Amino acid sequence: MNKREVKQYGIERGMFFGNGALEKNPSYDEDEYREHAFDCEDLDRQMSPFEFLAHDINETGDRAEGLWEAFDEGIAKGIDVIWGRSRKLKKAS
Repeated sequence: MNKREVKQYGIERGMFFGNGALEKNPSYDEDEYREHAFDCEDLDRQMSPFEFLAHDINETGDRAEGLWEAFDEGIAKGIDVIWGRSRKLKKAS
């Protein structure tokens, strides 16, 4: 497990929760969207599948902090990607 892999997983996870936020309410403004997406992602961290990733990251010892930072950066980037795509689609229609 390296930073690139963890960040990519974070991006995919952020995109998943970003899509979910827009499915719930496509007319969110950016602040509402981001708040909802991050809240859902945070709640999901309490579920069993996430615990396996957390365990794997925490087992890397001294590298764990950097991996967590990369993961969180990836989540934010994924959420931003979905927001940007949704704005482009609104402008095109």
